[in-house]
Amino acid sequence: MINSFILNHCVTFDDAPHNWAGLYILDDADEAVPCYNTLAWAGWMEGAREAGRLRIAHDLDEGDAARQIEVSTIFMGVDHNFAGSTPILFETMAFRYNGNDREPIYDLTRRYSTRAEAMEGHQRVCQILMQATRESAKELPNQ
Repeated sequence: MINSFILNHCVTFDDAPHNWAGLYILDDADEAVPCYNTLAWAGWMEGAREAGRLRIAHDLDEGDAARQIEVSTIFMGVDHNFAGSTPILFETMAFRYNGNDREPIYDLTRRYSTRAEAMEGHQRVCQILMQATRESAKELPNQ
């Protein structure tokens, strides 16, 4: 549950100023809401990270340990749509393990505005990777 102090200091409704910093938190229903107070946002982000609330989806291929693939979708907390009006707040990334090294598969990085889009996108990335591993003669997308 969101600390009521943080929620009261993050969100105002009718008289809300422009969210110039692009800061957001997740409410109790895991929907993104703007946060206008940088210190309150930082406190919420720290607590959410410690509670594991920033990662909203995670899959790990349990095959050969030297060739594992991981897909992770997170809430970023900062709008990454620097040129537009619809905030981009969630990101899916895929990683390839080569021994102890973890390398991003950049061609499969996706960003989204809503949690629902992020969950759907996470599943699409997993499907792409499952198809690529089934067709083992094909390489995974390049970096």
